[in-house]
Amino acid sequence: MRRRALRALPAVVLAALLVGGWELYVDLAGVEPALLPAPHDVASSLWNSGELLLRNFSVTAEEVVLGLAVALVAVSRWPSRSTSRRSSVAPSTRSRSDPRHCRSP
Repeated sequence: MRRRALRALPAVVLAALLVGGWELYVDLAGVEPALLPAPHDVASSLWNSGELLLRNFSVTAEEVVLGLAVALVAVSRWPSRSTSRRSSVAPSTRSRSDPRHCRSP
């Protein structure tokens, strides 16, 4: 357990430094909160808007599942390229000096 905690320590320290630097930058530079909110403002908004976030997350999750389902159906019905005579990744047998090798726009 101690070894696992020691392995995670650099990541935790880096995350704390990044969040601390973000907080300091926002406070010292006087950045508008609408442009770059401070980490404590972000955390507060997440905590206070839990119901709204959950409702929006459920809508987004439904859209993601529906999109994946449509994509899977489309891919399963797409004609397979494995029946073609030449693979799309096979190198060309024509030489580069052959004028038929270059396509004109």
